[in-house]
Formats: sequence, C-alpha cells, structure tokens
Amino acid sequence: MRTLAFLADGVMAHNPDYPIAGSMSANALSERRTVVYAQGVTTRFPENAEMRKNAVEAYVGTPLFAADGSPIGVLAMAHRKPIERGTFWASLIEIFGARAGAEIERARAEALVRRTNESLELAVQERTAELKEANRDLESYNYSISHDLRQPLNAIAGFAELLRGQADGALSVECIGEIESNAERMEQMIEALLRLSGAGRGAISRSEVDVRGLVEAVLRDLSAAGPLGAEVSLGELPAARGDAVLLRQVWTNLIANALKYSRHSRAPRVDIGGRRRDDGLIEFTVRDNGVGFDMQHADRLFDPFQRMPSAAQFEGSGVGLAIVERVVHRHGGSISAESTLGQGAIFRFTLPN
Repeated sequence: MRTLAFLADGVMAHNPDYPIAGSMSANALSERRTVVYAQGVTTRFPENAEMRKNAVEAYVGTPLFAADGSPIGVLAMAHRKPIERGTFWASLIEIFGARAGAEIERARAEALVRRTNESLELAVQERTAELKEANRDLESYNYSISHDLRQPLNAIAGFAELLRGQADGALSVECIGEIESNAERMEQMIEALLRLSGAGRGAISRSEVDVRGLVEAVLRDLSAAGPLGAEVSLGELPAARGDAVLLRQVWTNLIANALKYSRHSRAPRVDIGGRRRDDGLIEFTVRDNGVGFDMQHADRLFDPFQRMPSAAQFEGSGVGLAIVERVVHRHGGSISAESTLGQGAIFRFTLPN
C-alpha cells in the first residue's frame, strides 16, 4: 500500500508504504466495507510496525473502489485513544471516501487521456515527417524524370536524326560515341534513382555495429580495383547501433567522395574519426584536402542529382550524398558539411548512442 497523503498531529507527515497483508487495510478491502476498531489495534494487529510506532489504539477505514469495481485504496483515520460512536465515525469517513475515490478515478482518467493524446500527437508528428520525406522524394523523382532524364533522351534523338541524314549511309563515329555516352548516362541515372529509392524504404534492422570494422571493410573494397590514391588516417570510431547494411552505404559514399575529390591534391589525405558527445549522440567525421566547394551552394548539397560546380570535372551521378542523408535521417541522426573552395571539405554525421 502506498500512502498518498498522511496527516499526523495537525501537519502533513512522511507518506509510509506498507504491506497490505497483516494490516487493517487488508480487512477493509477484502470485506469491501468500512471497518471500525474502537480500541486495541496494536493488540489485534501485533505485526503492524507502523501502528505500534505511533501507539495507535483506534482505527476506522473505508475501502475505495473504481466504477468498474476494481480497488483504488483505503481512506483511514487512527487515534491514540479508544473512540466512542464508531458508527458516526464510519459514516463520516464514508462521505469523504466516496469523494476521494471519485477524484482519484477522475485524475487517473485525465492522466490516461493526456498520455493517449501525447502518444497520438507523437504518432501524428512521426507520420507527418514520413509523408514530408516521401513527398520530397516524389518531387525529386518527378524533376529527374521530367528534366534530367529528358536531356540524354533529347541528345540521343538529335544524333539519331543526324545519322539518318547521312546521304551515303556512312555512320559517324563521333555521333555513335555521343549516342552511346548519353545512353550510358541515362542508365546510370536510372540506377541511381533505384538506389536512392531503396535507401528511403524498408525496415531498419538495428543492432550493435562495429564501426571501425565496417570502415576498414569499406576501404578494402575501395582498394580492390587499385590503390586508394590518398593517405587514409583512422581515428577513434565508437561502435553504434543501426542497420549495418545501410550504414555501409553511408561510409562507402562519404569515403569514396573524399578519395575522389582529393586525388588531384599534391598530397591527398583523408581523415576519418568519431567521438561520443555529451548530448548522448555519436558524431563521425570524414575530412579531405580536395577541391572543396563554395558554402553558398551548401543548401543543395544533399539534393538528388545536384552537383557542386567544383565537382564538374569528376565522374558521378550526384545521388551519393542524397542516399547518405536519407540513411542518416532514418537512423534518427543528422548530417552537415563544411568546406572552403580549394581547401577540402569535412562531413559530419550523428547517430543515436
């Protein structure tokens, strides 16, 4: 039994908790009626340490029940002297008990409604965020289909028209090359769209991920086709919880970008590290000394198919960072980038601990 309010000798006192078994409250609850012990309480209930400590002689207690009949508690009075007119005191406490039971049940109902509303509000916020993310994806896809994919198609149609205009039927090697190049570009963009779509859908399997082992595996994969072309330094890389498959995409894209955009530097270097922050998040960083980018374009850095002007000389579809952002956000983290044109870039992303 947990005491909610205890008035002793005219002042509010410490609220004692006690076992129901062996107490006067047990009788009131089991018999479902007001009990009156006009005298001899400590003798009748010798195991009740609280009553002995306070030298209680008389006790009146009435059980409180909810509307569905479930027990709420007991409202009780105790006295250090025997009492007379037990029936009067029983009637009096029953009046207050009925009001107390109703108020406690009302407070519980209000708390349940409040918790339910908070839960519903949180669910609505999460669902709204998911819908906004889905709408953003749809807008990106619509733009890509209507604009980015149309450009190579128009080029293919134009060069095909030139070939048809060849009076002697001889195929122009240059035109064929352009057709093949644009067809390949369109295929790459379609593949990129599929990867981006896959990064934003499906369930996330959360488990403990050995981030250092994951990064080392990514570096081995990237070096399989040839030397990395840069000095790579690994700092502290704390373990994190998340989907190892999706997080591998994050590290692959960020490290591959750092290697790519720093390869023309005099001494290409990539630094990878992480730390546990005071706010409970784990922050990871990938820093390079490559071409960098102008921060005035940073607002579209993570948009699909949007590439920085400084990246024009490098291969790529412009979807890698969009995939990274989707995966990090799905894990409940955030990502940002800082750079100075010609002086490299640093990407930071966080994951919940």
